[in-house]
Amino acid sequence: MTSIAAYAQGNLHLSDQLTLTLGGRWTKDEKEGTYTQTSSPFTQTLRAPEALTFPGISESRFTYRVSLNYKPSADVLIFANHSTGYKSGGYNSGGGTPSLSTFDGSGNLISTKRLFDRETVKNYELGIKSTWLDRALKANLTLYRMDIGGFQDRAFDGVSFIVRNAGNLRQQGFEFDTVIAPTRDFSFSASLAYLDSTFTSFTTASNLPGLTGTQDLTGKPNTFSPEWVGNFAINWTGDLGTGGMSWEANANLSLVSDQFVGTVNDNNPQSLADGYALLGARLTLYGRDDRWSLAVFARNLTDTKYRPLSVYQPLGAALGLNNTVFPGSTANRVMASEPRTFGVSGTIRF
Repeated sequence: MTSIAAYAQGNLHLSDQLTLTLGGRWTKDEKEGTYTQTSSPFTQTLRAPEALTFPGISESRFTYRVSLNYKPSADVLIFANHSTGYKSGGYNSGGGTPSLSTFDGSGNLISTKRLFDRETVKNYELGIKSTWLDRALKANLTLYRMDIGGFQDRAFDGVSFIVRNAGNLRQQGFEFDTVIAPTRDFSFSASLAYLDSTFTSFTTASNLPGLTGTQDLTGKPNTFSPEWVGNFAINWTGDLGTGGMSWEANANLSLVSDQFVGTVNDNNPQSLADGYALLGARLTLYGRDDRWSLAVFARNLTDTKYRPLSVYQPLGAALGLNNTVFPGSTANRVMASEPRTFGVSGTIRF
């Protein structure tokens, strides 16, 4: 693989308050390679023999960024951005049964699932960053939209995991964060994000495990795309006596709404995880000049059970591990959530 790029960016000050930023990047990628998979008579039922020279990939792309920043005062910045990006195409190198490549009677390559095309992105942002009340209040808001073409999706065919191009994916929403600090020793911070994730075109998605063919996921969300994510924290600090020691107390709460947590986009209800909230706390003691610190902490204080990840069992049928709840479907391996955890940590600075 060879990749070369050239990049330039500059600022144009239209006035004391208005700045235009222009940037551009030209990228050229070249890839080539071979794939060989051998198999014994026994393992051919699991992995088919396959040998081919990948068709060479040579592509170039110009991407750019346009940004307009307006600063009506020292404490307020209003911005608008538009940028583009891309990821080059590539090769699938995982095993497959049957062979992921098709040849004619003369041994010429006709088609292959081992190739996937490039992915392109158009991104739009509009937002404001501001401070108020002599910097006792900070508030930032960003509205965004991403249009992804040729989304490089990780698919599962019941035996193998491959990357293939979906249609188009739209990710849009807003992000808001604020910090309220009425005194030097006390602050409250909060962030909230909303995401509308929708495949605007995806007619060849992986079918549900155990079913052949594909399915249409147009109008459905991408995996790991919860509608709502929130984080809230209280931080309190103070001095301890006259010996230069200090302390810091922190409590935090994180929220995540329902989301698909499977590694494959197939809208499987078994991969839909319920939303959850996690509560944590930390108390830290600092020595003079912060030369050392000692902390006690707790994570997931309420011992909430949640599903961070769900993965299909490759070769589930061959290994006798198919799902018993939904007969005939591939087994789901679920990552265990972190339980209620208490700990102590220390730091010494030399």
